[in-house]
Amino acid sequence: MLCPMDLRKITAQGTSLFDVFYRTGRKRRTLDEILVEVRDRFACLPGGAVTELAQLCRVAPDEVRMRAYAARVPIVDGAGALSPRTCVITVCRGASCHRADGRRILDTAKEVLGCSPGDSTKDGRFRLECAECLDVCEEGPALAVNREVHTRLTPKDVRRLLG
Repeated sequence: MLCPMDLRKITAQGTSLFDVFYRTGRKRRTLDEILVEVRDRFACLPGGAVTELAQLCRVAPDEVRMRAYAARVPIVDGAGALSPRTCVITVCRGASCHRADGRRILDTAKEVLGCSPGDSTKDGRFRLECAECLDVCEEGPALAVNREVHTRLTPKDVRRLLG
């Protein structure tokens, strides 16, 4: 688990992850409000911070993971993925995208980036992730660059986006 000192070192847009977790105001913030701010500022949440966020919000770590998924906040291993210079590439693995040839989209992304899902590129500029669904089922296959979703993709489109 990350300790608060580690959370202070993870920064983006002049704000640390510690500040996002522990900011106080007139009212106590909900888990969902914190996750939305993490998504907007950092694009993802380090896996080591899940337990601390769960304790802060008085919920189980699985609840944090479930709510993060619903809020489209990828949970990644290691704090390095939270660099504001890192683009998180998320490929939809839902049934509709799979039927629409989504496997070719994932294979192309792996080829272009040179890494597997859950890994970052050697230069740290990109991290490849998979999501169970990006909620654009009628328009698959889909891929998100940070939070910007691209739909009806072909392998050629993926090469253009990531190349």
